[in-house]
Amino acid sequence: MAAASASTDDGSEKVYRVQSYLAQEEGVWPKEGRHILAQYDKNSVVVYQAYCPEIAEYAVEHQR
Repeated sequence: MAAASASTDDGSEKVYRVQSYLAQEEGVWPKEGRHILAQYDKNSVVVYQAYCPEIAEYAVEHQR
């Protein structure tokens, strides 16, 4: 498992555990149903949300 980091609002750095989609699909997620991908610690919850390109394009164009 690898790590990625990002700056937080207060300027500190947050480290996230990352793993390839295929590796997670093989051994982490249930075989059926919907899934929520998230990581948490005592200070935060980070949730991954996927969406189609049309939604992303609209959000970028309208800054929402």
